Amino acid sequence: MRDPHVVSLLYRAITDENVAFNNPPPVENETEAFQMRLADGILTFEMKEHFASEQEARKLVEPYLRAWEVSSALHFWQEVMRFEFENAEVIDRNPSPRTATLTNVVGSMPTLTDIRGINIFTHYPEPPDRFVVSPDVETMWRRFEAYRAGRESLAVMGYMCLTVLQASAGGRKEAAKQYGINFKVLGKLGILTTTVGDERTARKALPNHQFRPHTEAEILWIETVINRLIRRAGEWAYDPNAARHEIRMVDLPRI
Repeated sequence: MRDPHVVSLLYRAITDENVAFNNPPPVENETEAFQMRLADGILTFEMKEHFASEQEARKLVEPYLRAWEVSSALHFWQEVMRFEFENAEVIDRNPSPRTATLTNVVGSMPTLTDIRGINIFTHYPEPPDRFVVSPDVETMWRRFEAYRAGRESLAVMGYMCLTVLQASAGGRKEAAKQYGINFKVLGKLGILTTTVGDERTARKALPNHQFRPHTEAEILWIETVINRLIRRAGEWAYDPNAARHEIRMVDLPRI
């Protein structure tokens, strides 16, 4: 092609075997760079800006998709969908007489016939709103995923997520101020992930300390806090200067 231009990108919404969508209405959104529409499991981006290659267009779109994947997973407490690239429609804006434009056709998602044990959703998750998957968010989310999958202990996961926030801000007090999190919340998270839990995975070796398992209330509290911290880190990455409600102990489950 002498003057290639990306008209659109197509992605397929993929779900795990325990998730299905039951005739959800289409979801549409628009930014300065593209118009987006998700319908029947096919996500189409109509590009509003000029991109000369598929790679350039995908570089713009795919951080948005990752934010959609993570923000919806945080909202529903499970991975709801992920996106796989299908193809791009590219035209030549200055074609030679023999140049032809080929458009790939993508089929609809297969129909699920056995829904036993499947979480059925009647709407697609909302597109990401003022949320960015920064490197810190990606790190914290992957640790949280590993914990939810049973590959990492609660104490280690919580401690590492707290460490990421503190390292990014330059300390615990700085993290509380930067992200709008009450210092008592971070302090309690530090205690519950260093001095409570399995002795093999606890983070501190305290003389004569008797480790105990986390209570059910503590497990729920830590999980909720980490969920909130990941989301808050993504909101901060989108706009560090936005005013936000402080995450306080009263906003969290009782322990």
